Amino acid sequence: MATLSRSGVLILILSSLTLPTAFSQPADGGIVNLQAAADEGQVDAQLRLARAYAAGRTVPRDRMMAYVWYNLAASQGSEDAGIERDKLSRLLTGPEVAQAEALSRDWRPKEVLETPSLRALFNEQLQQLIASAETKAGFAWAQTTKRTTTPNRDIEAVWETEVRFPGASSKPCDVTVVSQAAREAAETFAAKVGRRPNGTSPWISCVVFSSEDSVRAAQFFTMLSQQLWDLVPEDWLRPPPLRGVQSFESVSYSAPRSKGPDISLLYRRGVLGLPSSITLMINPEHGCGDCGWESKHSVAANARPPATDPLSKPSIQVEIEAVERDRRYVELPGSSPCQPDPLAPVGVTRYQVKNSTAYDLRVILAGPSEREIDVAPNSSQAATLPAGTYKILGKVSLPSVLPFLGTRLLASENTCGSEFYIK
Repeated sequence: MATLSRSGVLILILSSLTLPTAFSQPADGGIVNLQAAADEGQVDAQLRLARAYAAGRTVPRDRMMAYVWYNLAASQGSEDAGIERDKLSRLLTGPEVAQAEALSRDWRPKEVLETPSLRALFNEQLQQLIASAETKAGFAWAQTTKRTTTPNRDIEAVWETEVRFPGASSKPCDVTVVSQAAREAAETFAAKVGRRPNGTSPWISCVVFSSEDSVRAAQFFTMLSQQLWDLVPEDWLRPPPLRGVQSFESVSYSAPRSKGPDISLLYRRGVLGLPSSITLMINPEHGCGDCGWESKHSVAANARPPATDPLSKPSIQVEIEAVERDRRYVELPGSSPCQPDPLAPVGVTRYQVKNSTAYDLRVILAGPSEREIDVAPNSSQAATLPAGTYKILGKVSLPSVLPFLGTRLLASENTCGSEFYIK
């Protein structure tokens, strides 16, 4: 929906009701940090951002957006915000006030990566921590307050820190420090078995997202995994594409040397009333350069893929290309339009497959990610994917039925669907 402000400037209101950010124009680090803090729901930042919009200071003047941020800060108990909002309302038309009130009602605190400012700060924070991991001290600098109770207190100590990734549900990071006695014992044992000691430097652990909605948490895990793929150095070892998210998942990105850093992203589905959570861990010494783990589970970003065994199952992309060359297929059935999904994060889509045939259906997708979906007769199945354009191939278990093949744009923050049937 689009509307004209009093100044005649066209304002675009997104279907997801994400508020405009300061990234609409070049901005300095101060406004980026301020916008991110306001997006997270910090009341002081919301008040300061409202004043910036009202005065046109570091951002274009926008009285309606100033009203929105004043309103949000006032709803959290800021008396100054309420007073300044009421004064500002006299400069707005009735429809503008109504629209600002509607935006305020539909606003919710944003999570990691959900807005440009939060993405920018996530990237900056990650790069700083990778640089810290490369130093001899690791994350010893981040220690602030030692926890009163820790597991294995004679072996390691856990310290609370002031480091935190941006996001409404993110929590301060912890640093785990191995004791000197434990370090010496690990080095002695490693020397006996002819291996290098594994991960005796301090390492950092950060909860970057938590939610009681396990589906939403799984979607964020997929998005964060893709973001890490793009952010880590090009020569790092990367995991294979995700094939789905179970109750516990982890992906790791490793520097291609024995004593280099390692980044792990862990997803745990909530149980017994606890929320689902995503934890990011950085270990300065992953210590696995000689154990063969990478060759089994990771691929170098710039490495040539290994030769395909002709007896092995072909990759999804190869399978789709073979059907295209053969030209023996029918067009993908007509698909229903994508619908906005308020639970889908930026950059993520939910693809729903409905099998209206009497046979087992196998659907494979190749695009920004590769995925395989198996659907029983007369049932449905869904998958969470990075948004983008995909080639989609569907095959039923009856050999005499030609496969379905086509291309589909799976839009970000949407649920898209396809129904497969036989005439």
